[in-house]
Amino acid sequence: MPSDRSFHIAIACCPNLGSRSLFKLRNAHRSWEELWSASRAALMSTGLREDRADAFIVWRGRQDPGELVKNLEQQNTSLVFPEDKAYPQNFLEMHDAPERLFVRGALTDLPTISLVGTRRATSYGSACVQHLVPPCVQAGFATVSGFALGIDGLVHQATLDARGITIGILASGIDDTTLYPRAHVQLAQKVLEHDGALVSEFPPGTKARREYFPMRNRLIAGYSKATVVIEATEKSGSLITAKLALEENREVLAVPGPIWQTSLIGCHRLITMGARPCTRAQDIFDALKFDPSAIVQRTHDSLPLDLQERELLEKLREPQHTNTLATMLHLDAQTIGSQLALLELKGLIKTTGGQTWMRC
Repeated sequence: MPSDRSFHIAIACCPNLGSRSLFKLRNAHRSWEELWSASRAALMSTGLREDRADAFIVWRGRQDPGELVKNLEQQNTSLVFPEDKAYPQNFLEMHDAPERLFVRGALTDLPTISLVGTRRATSYGSACVQHLVPPCVQAGFATVSGFALGIDGLVHQATLDARGITIGILASGIDDTTLYPRAHVQLAQKVLEHDGALVSEFPPGTKARREYFPMRNRLIAGYSKATVVIEATEKSGSLITAKLALEENREVLAVPGPIWQTSLIGCHRLITMGARPCTRAQDIFDALKFDPSAIVQRTHDSLPLDLQERELLEKLREPQHTNTLATMLHLDAQTIGSQLALLELKGLIKTTGGQTWMRC
């Protein structure tokens, strides 16, 4: 016999029921098992709209709760509800919190920063991602973005490159079949392989639709205490995310740039409206009243230097290129890359661009 949670999961899988409908059902003070088999009149007595009740009745007639739960397990997908320990605490502060989260991977306990931007990223926007994301990862933050093409995808990839954890929030199902955009299927696998997560309000099998993106944006805005807009045109969807973040009393930062660059019009507009200018990761930390030095010190203490790392650090008394260091120490490219990444994580070195490194 399925448990009451199984019926909860089954009802949450109904594509015709959104967060507001599920909220009404949850506040009906009935068991989920009872709601699963409730009559049309009983469903409407919870406040459910007539068309929603009818659609649910038709849908449940073709479903088996046990099979729905089993299918999710086979897809390595879990459902997280507001009463669950894994439910992101920042969402509980939202006035329109999601009543269900479909999750592949694991939701991290690390503090998060949301970073978003245009789908048509320029070289400037890409450079800004590389400038901002690694220091955030080194300070102990996970990143959140919308998994879209452009800046979002660059944020996820830069986080992975920095050996960090990233969370993608989608406007589609998170299953391999309907995950959107299709160009990011491989990126999705990398996120999951590196302890990140894919999150959506929409059940597996849900194709992306235009009206779903604002719903996704509110989750990006609500997930973190700070949202950074890296590159946004005048009509960018990132501005919707920023507006939603402000409505949820979150910090909003925007990256400035050349005044003639159309891809930054939205960012400049946000700044004139009161958003904090963001030119470095420290601006984000200041907005959050966060001091990363203690985190860096704890990381340094927990990861002592081995002989090879000490030799590498000795060579960096002046800036050196990665290839030069590899030649000096007779190391292959993969090994030198790993050693540099660890020293960077420990807060002992930093890149000056172009694969050149120096001591902090």
